[in-house]
Amino acid sequence: MPKRLLAREQRLRANGLLDMLYTPAELADELGIDQRDVYYRLMPAGLPHTKDSTGHIWLHGPRVAQWVRELGKAHQRALGDNEAYCLRCRQIVALTKTKRVRQGKFLVLQATCPQCGATVNRGVKKR
Repeated sequence: MPKRLLAREQRLRANGLLDMLYTPAELADELGIDQRDVYYRLMPAGLPHTKDSTGHIWLHGPRVAQWVRELGKAHQRALGDNEAYCLRCRQIVALTKTKRVRQGKFLVLQATCPQCGATVNRGVKKR
């Protein structure tokens, strides 16, 4: 799984960006990251920016904040009825040969991951 581009604290700081144009150095200072991270990690990942006629890079605060919010949503996807998330191989896998198991107060579907063989659990409603 690829490393996150921004830590949680930096993603929260992005919400406080003002409606103005930032230079990469100013943005790095506001987010609490290194200026090189803006150039070599965020911009290649699609950070919205513009260049003026002299070649200077400008970043609009609200557009950057919106991009950071969308960045977190890109990793999320709703699971289907017959899917679960394997914690060992960190992937969404299809459940086959499931059995219902009671674990304390909870009822779970339990299956084996087809990728790595680990036990995969998915909570279900009591019906």
